[in-house]
Amino acid sequence: MALEKLTIKAEKSNPGDFADKIEVLFNPSDITMTIPGGKMDKYGLVATEDLTTLSLNLFFDTSLKSYPPENVQNYTKKIVSLT
Repeated sequence: MALEKLTIKAEKSNPGDFADKIEVLFNPSDITMTIPGGKMDKYGLVATEDLTTLSLNLFFDTSLKSYPPENVQNYTKKIVSLT
């Protein structure tokens, strides 16, 4: 499993205004996208009334940033607040 860096930037209420960035690790080969129903047109666009789901596992390594390691919940709370 080769982990890659990923930076997540959540857009605030104003377009182009981004919140603090959240840096995580992830495995690009584990990303899945589920598109329920719908039909693909000649441009590769899918028309559906259901929600599309993007799934990936995030890894948080707090051991490299400081000693003693910071509580990982300080990072995971930022992700939860995006939902």
